[in-house]
Amino acid sequence: MSKSIARLSEFSSELEELLGETVLLKGEDEELYAELREALKAHLDPQDLFDELDVQDLANNIWEGRRFQKHATELINAERLNAIKKLAASRPGFLSDKMAKRIGVTGDSVPEDAIGQGVYLRELGVSRELVQAKALLLAADDYLILDKLVANRSARRKAAIKDYSNRRRQAAKDTRLAKAKRERAKLANDNRPTLVKTPDLSW
Repeated sequence: MSKSIARLSEFSSELEELLGETVLLKGEDEELYAELREALKAHLDPQDLFDELDVQDLANNIWEGRRFQKHATELINAERLNAIKKLAASRPGFLSDKMAKRIGVTGDSVPEDAIGQGVYLRELGVSRELVQAKALLLAADDYLILDKLVANRSARRKAAIKDYSNRRRQAAKDTRLAKAKRERAKLANDNRPTLVKTPDLSW
């Protein structure tokens, strides 16, 4: 194992000790989170502890962003039944009086299961898209909060990646300049005239 690889392994160990537990909530997939972090490490190729910290922050950022997106979807799904009931009770509006009377629509008659709801919607002549739109409106207040959190994570992620790239480019530039300086110094030393000592012929 090379010294650089060994040192990077030390950085990873130090990082785990510094940060302790991950940002996972109870029930979230630890293996999937670890795969995300390793994929980021492979792509970003961290060289020191600060790079490792950036990788960790990016992993947390992406994970939290996906979490908020899933929560937002769950909020909409949770309002699905209420959305169907409200659409079914809309007279006049989405449902005509004639259609309502024909199938005997009441708020309590909406099936609980997905298959039954599909049949019910076909009878109503209401599309799934309309149900989803209504569910989104019912969940709008909470959804907007999560949407802002997702946008915040996205903005922070883009800024972090930009800062990481800039720092790596600057580090690479500093390395090149230092190498060029050493090469110039070596060349100047090699071209320095050698002093030849004149032998003493006074004897």
